[in-house]
Amino acid sequence: MSLEEDDLTLARLADQSGVSERTIRYYIQFGLLPAPEGAGPRSRYGRSHLGRLRLIRMLQDRHLPLSAIRKVLARRSEREIARIAESSGRKAPTSALDYVRSLLGSDAEGASLSMFAPRPVEPHGVEMDTRSHWERIRLAADIELHVRRPLSKPDNRRLEELLRRIRELFPEGDIR
Repeated sequence: MSLEEDDLTLARLADQSGVSERTIRYYIQFGLLPAPEGAGPRSRYGRSHLGRLRLIRMLQDRHLPLSAIRKVLARRSEREIARIAESSGRKAPTSALDYVRSLLGSDAEGASLSMFAPRPVEPHGVEMDTRSHWERIRLAADIELHVRRPLSKPDNRRLEELLRRIRELFPEGDIR
């Protein structure tokens, strides 16, 4: 069945879109899809429903939350939604760099994205070949401080001073 065919049952719409019937009902309640024609077992869905579902899946693959997807759909005409849904066969981003490229658009393909490439972060005064780990320091019931160890001697002194001041603010805390 292609995007041009109308008059789909809920089961066929779910099959064609790869979205469960329950999810389709949720999307209707959430405002991502218009209500079907008819009610109950006589409900019928059209190509606009299928196009919207394909676009929703594509946007979810790009890590957009449903609230943002609803805004995208509200700003698009049915024709635009159908056009975008037809091109939804493109591969979803597989890495953070692919995701950033998709956000920047096709102009970014040839551009240098070195600013997005992961770089090792070196603690001040610590050699990179030294292994590091994160330490969680519980300050209060709902507050934690995360510190990457090892620290340089000056940073360690500043951390100890910070912890001393925090102990004054949170005397009931679990600070060592």
